[in-house]
Amino acid sequence: MGILFAKLWSLFTNEEHKVVIVGLSNAGKTTILYQFLMNEVVHTSPTIGSNVEEVVWKNVHFIMWDLGGQEKLRATWNTYY
Repeated sequence: MGILFAKLWSLFTNEEHKVVIVGLSNAGKTTILYQFLMNEVVHTSPTIGSNVEEVVWKNVHFIMWDLGGQEKLRATWNTYY
């Protein structure tokens, strides 16, 4: 009975989680983000500012913030968390 209830509950609930990806420049943050999103490795340019994407996995929504890692952008990281 518990498994049935869990399955029914998962059909009607949409969880949302926010994820902030931070790290030094050229660490692979954007590559990891797009690996989750498209399930493939993409070649990217350095992130200026941020990228925001939504990844959905089993009715769970992840709002993923990928922040640029350049030294001049690091001072803005604390505004995101």
